[in-house]
Amino acid sequence: MKIYIILILASSMFYLFACATESNIDFKRPNSNKDRILDTDGEEYNKVMSSQPSSDGGRILVIGGRELKEDEPWQIISWKCRDYIDGSKTLVEVGRATFPKDFKNTKVYQDRTNEEKQELDEIIRFTNDVGFVLYDGTDTGDYTSYHRDGLSHRWDWGEKRSSYSIVIKPDGTGLYYNFSTAENGIKHKADEVFKCSR
Repeated sequence: MKIYIILILASSMFYLFACATESNIDFKRPNSNKDRILDTDGEEYNKVMSSQPSSDGGRILVIGGRELKEDEPWQIISWKCRDYIDGSKTLVEVGRATFPKDFKNTKVYQDRTNEEKQELDEIIRFTNDVGFVLYDGTDTGDYTSYHRDGLSHRWDWGEKRSSYSIVIKPDGTGLYYNFSTAENGIKHKADEVFKCSR
């Protein structure tokens, strides 16, 4: 009797995993010509990094060889992704840095000159399209393009920000796509499936 129960449980787990990896949507390589692509060596990037507040503590990420410090008013929002079945250690973490919605009402913003406010407004708009990916449970990774794709969150990176993607669905399922090996830039199935949470 115990063997039957184990077999039923094992086949149920296999079925659930198979359902999680199946998709009737074709995921395509992101359009590399979109203006949302981040140039990490460009003027906008250097402006963001030089204007970032100094850190009195908090987490320090090394992204693209540069430090990003978690501090007020800069907030880091991230999703830790673990193996879909095992779920033990963090395999990849994706996220973005953002300013709070009420940042323009804070003393930090209000005490700045009009020129400084205009520069901060540019930085706030710029950070809406920037994200990061951290590898192997560490604080080290790469910059990505970030955007909402319907209800899902999406990060794209690699050559021209179109080689790799992670999509996190509303239920926390993370789907990793490697477009560098895709035929015609289209994948019918995710290369990896994760459980992701904030």
